[in-house]
Amino acid sequence: MELITDWAEKKHIMLKYAIEKLMPANQIFGIKVLEINNGYVFLEIPFKNEFVGDLFNGLWHGGILASVADTAGGFAVGSMLESNLYRVNTLEMTIRYLKGSRKDKTVFAEANVTLWEDKIAKSHIVLFQDDRENTVCEIDCSYIVLPTKK
Repeated sequence: MELITDWAEKKHIMLKYAIEKLMPANQIFGIKVLEINNGYVFLEIPFKNEFVGDLFNGLWHGGILASVADTAGGFAVGSMLESNLYRVNTLEMTIRYLKGSRKDKTVFAEANVTLWEDKIAKSHIVLFQDDRENTVCEIDCSYIVLPTKK
């Protein structure tokens, strides 16, 4: 991989493009970046019938919510990278499901980097529907930042 020399100026634009257009799972999820800044990502995930995990109550599948949270947290960390020659890998995830996420409703993911020490970073992610008062789950993820493999 080559060093992108104007990474600092363009990284948020490039990360938005990567989230929405380059990652196949994110394309399936239909993830849209609403905002990205250093240490912060705000995503929108529109509902699809394929996302139902609770057939009786019509709720989103918890695994999809976990994947979306991991994406948001990882890219919040990625938004702080000094160059494109590093990658962000998930080490662990703790998820607290607070209530069911209703079908036919969009889920929003808001991620903030809470720690960055040496090669380890942590993000706190909140998933909600309608508004931030309707929190579906809270997630804490740890990541390791490593040089990109050649």
